[in-house]
Amino acid sequence: MNSLPPEMQQLIIALALAMARVEGWFNPGTRSRRNNNPGNMRFERWLMQPGYVEDKAVGQDGSGFAIWGTAADGMDAFQRQLAIWYREHTQATILDICTLQLGQTIGHPAITDQGDPFAYAATVAEELRESALTPLTTAALQMTQHSPAAVGTDTQG
Repeated sequence: MNSLPPEMQQLIIALALAMARVEGWFNPGTRSRRNNNPGNMRFERWLMQPGYVEDKAVGQDGSGFAIWGTAADGMDAFQRQLAIWYREHTQATILDICTLQLGQTIGHPAITDQGDPFAYAATVAEELRESALTPLTTAALQMTQHSPAAVGTDTQG
């Protein structure tokens, strides 16, 4: 994630936290919490290679969701996955990322047994104070402009 511009790193962190909330991360006893897996990511053995997203995963639960030894390792993996999706789809919107999160293809979101990408994206976008159709690059710039560090830097006034 360090190879991304600072504003995109900031957005990825905020996006991961907003999506983790949808996944139940902040509620004790949920699968997300038990597995130290804020994104409820499925376990994929090939992703356990050194340097890959699940390189610190310790296994999987009975439903095929990855388990991490610590919450920090799980959050790191989720943020790295979001960064990969951003690099692969630089024009992606919040809806697009939520569609990928539910195992679907960008441009073809559909309500399935995996979830509703429209509702998922609406919830995430609301937390980020954006529209679900906002491109990630735009959201990152807006977040930077409205951050406390940006206050007082306007030279137009």
